[in-house]
Amino acid sequence: MKIALVGPSLKKGVECHPNYRPVSILSNFFNTLEKFMYNRLISFVVNKRNILSEAHNGFRKMKSTTRDCQTFMEIIQEAIDLRLLIVGIFLHLAKSNDVLNQKTFLKN
Repeated sequence: MKIALVGPSLKKGVECHPNYRPVSILSNFFNTLEKFMYNRLISFVVNKRNILSEAHNGFRKMKSTTRDCQTFMEIIQEAIDLRLLIVGIFLHLAKSNDVLNQKTFLKN
């Protein structure tokens, strides 16, 4: 139901190899509708059904990923104190839009 005008926007970085990301422009009606639907969905998922655990902090109001980092550090410290083996795998997804084929994405 959402209709958007999609166009390329130059990413920051190396100028000799331009890199673009898709940007969509929505009408005011769809922006308002999206906010309304988001509020309804969050109300249902968080308040009425309690589907999300308290550990999900990154996209909820009055929550922060800083708390996740603090909890993670406490778990690591506890494991170190107990002389347990600690293994971590970390992924950096900041450039996840780079894997999109923009020609396919921007086709009409």
